Amino acid sequence: MYDNALQRERQAKKDAEAKRIAEEKARKDSIARAEKEKHLSSFTLYAKEYVTPKVNEWQQKDEFETIAEYQERVTGANREQKIRELSKEAENLFIKENIKLNPLENLSIEPYDAENKVYSIRSPRFGQLLIPVPRENNEARIFKEHFEAGDVFTEDPVFFIDNDKIALKSVDFHDMQEDKKYHYSNQLALNYQQYEIDLNVLDIAPVRITSSTTTSPDIKTIAPKCDILSPLQGSTYSTPTIRLRYTAKVDPQTTYSVKFFVNGKEEQPITSENVGMTAKGAKVVNGIEVELPMPQEIGREVVVAVQVVDGTGAWAEPKSISLKYAGEKPKPTLYLLAVGVSNYAASDLQSLHYAAKDAQDFVQTITNSDLSMYKEIKPTLLIDGEATTRNIQRALYQLTSRTAQGDVVMLFFSGHGIVKNKERYFMSADASAEEFYNGLEFEFIRKRMTEMSDDKQCKVLVFMDACHSGAMAGTKGSIQDITFATPGVIGFYSSTAGEQSAETDTMENGVFTRVLLDGLKGGAKDAEGQVTIHKLDTYIKENVKAKTHGKQTPIVENTTGDAVLFHIK
Repeated sequence: MYDNALQRERQAKKDAEAKRIAEEKARKDSIARAEKEKHLSSFTLYAKEYVTPKVNEWQQKDEFETIAEYQERVTGANREQKIRELSKEAENLFIKENIKLNPLENLSIEPYDAENKVYSIRSPRFGQLLIPVPRENNEARIFKEHFEAGDVFTEDPVFFIDNDKIALKSVDFHDMQEDKKYHYSNQLALNYQQYEIDLNVLDIAPVRITSSTTTSPDIKTIAPKCDILSPLQGSTYSTPTIRLRYTAKVDPQTTYSVKFFVNGKEEQPITSENVGMTAKGAKVVNGIEVELPMPQEIGREVVVAVQVVDGTGAWAEPKSISLKYAGEKPKPTLYLLAVGVSNYAASDLQSLHYAAKDAQDFVQTITNSDLSMYKEIKPTLLIDGEATTRNIQRALYQLTSRTAQGDVVMLFFSGHGIVKNKERYFMSADASAEEFYNGLEFEFIRKRMTEMSDDKQCKVLVFMDACHSGAMAGTKGSIQDITFATPGVIGFYSSTAGEQSAETDTMENGVFTRVLLDGLKGGAKDAEGQVTIHKLDTYIKENVKAKTHGKQTPIVENTTGDAVLFHIK
């Protein structure tokens, strides 16, 4: 009995120690994984750590390299090419290391959307993944059963980099029991361009050439330098711009340029610098109080940097200061562009009843709203003969150039749409079904919206009461979704794939437009008397579906969150 008790006690101690060791290992593994995820959370930081030392090593003069050979090899153009090459290497490694962390784990499935025949697969890393799954022959039901049973696996994922993080371009969901594959594709990836490192974040040392022999007059021996004289580090500002004074020093035998950055983004100064002057063998550039545009976000830290590069491609170490905005939150300007085409010059596009009136009513409704939260409203209305492709393009370009940071932009389109060769077009007044390419490409609209939302941080909303295939019949029908899939842009679209966007004589508008206008007038207000994006989203979806008896289901794209659009009087 004693031996058995002693043996059990020893075994219990062994089990407890094994459990402790396992728990400690799990804890260390968790910490290591968290550190790895932190290391891979920002591609900019990852690329900086990868590219900087390699560029610094590359630009060092070799012991057996002549000065002439070095100067031919290390030029501004060659250095930029080297950075691009290393940036691509960093991108590939960043994606490979992220894949090792299994970014497609812990997926969950949400209820089936029978109207649009899609499943929403929720990914902790990538958010909502919309997977088309047919409803016929119980295929959707079977897919869900097999997914929940663990018999659906992801295959052939393709990743890319978007917004400084790893993003999913496409992946196949393979139902092993049925041996069927269902494809997910991210439309954003179609617009993907290779990431380019902002040189301002790299710690690249200036090029220095030393020689024991007499230096030839055409050899650049003075490394560029710069500094910020004012404002002081930690200062506050309360205006849309600041006046910044800097100094720079470069070799007198070379040209130079000065770059200014606000939160890592290069900004063009409103005023220009002084003419440089030569002193003690160096060209000293004393900047005037250069005026720079600044964000007006209360309490936010803003980093302003100055950097000089000379004609050899040598960069000065950037100098930066941190400032904070301490003024009042500025009111945004509200820009409207409303386009409606009822009457087409081409005989192969049947006229619509209320598309032009839709655009007029949209502008009138918003103009008559309580605009106290806006600095001013600047509407543009183009209807029928005025709504040519050239005029619409000009209006969009003007919006892009005139809007300022933080402004609100609302675009409204009502009319025919056509899809040809997988390209989507809004049919302007001078377009035709046969010569569809004379219409306004959706891609043109998308680019202008992206410029306003990304470059100027404007809040951009687009309302589209225009779809596809009905252009020949006088209705606004659809054969595939018409969304822009543009991050930062909030999109309200009149119907989903396979549906038509209805007009009615009773409402004297398109159904979508009438519900939108009613919502803006107060139908979508919340308990505090405000029309918000989320309330308008719910109001439009519920009422359009109800008024068309389920024949028309609007689509709303919104990755930016909620915000107040209007106060109801």
